[in-house]
Amino acid sequence: MSYPYPGPPPGGTTPPVIGWDVAVSVCLLVVSFLGCSMVTLAGLFLFAFADYCPPETCHPDRAVTWLGLGLALSAVALVIGSVAVTVSVTRRRISWPVAVIVTVVCVIGCGAGIVGEFTSLS
Repeated sequence: MSYPYPGPPPGGTTPPVIGWDVAVSVCLLVVSFLGCSMVTLAGLFLFAFADYCPPETCHPDRAVTWLGLGLALSAVALVIGSVAVTVSVTRRRISWPVAVIVTVVCVIGCGAGIVGEFTSLS
C-alpha cells in the first residue's frame, strides 16, 4: 500500500516578513526622495536668484547641466532602488543594505549637482 505525498507542512514554508527591515528600508527611501526634492528646490532658487554672475566665469548652461545630471542620477537610483527593495521584501530577504546604497548614491548625485551648479554660477 502506498501513501500519497502529503505536501508541504502546515503553516507554510515561507519565512515571515521582517518588520524592522521594511521600516528601515522605507524610511531611507523616503528620506532620499525628500532630500532630492529639497536639492531640486535649492538648485532652482540658486539658479533663479543668482544676483551677480560675472560674464567671464558664469555659465548658466553648465549649471543647468550639472544639476540635471546629478538629479537624473539620483532619480534613476531611486527608481532602481525602490524596485530592488520591493523585490527583496517580497522574497523575504534583507533589504536595508539596498536602501543604504540608494541613499548614498542620491547624496553623491545631489551633492555633485548642487556643487556643479554653484561653481558654474560663480
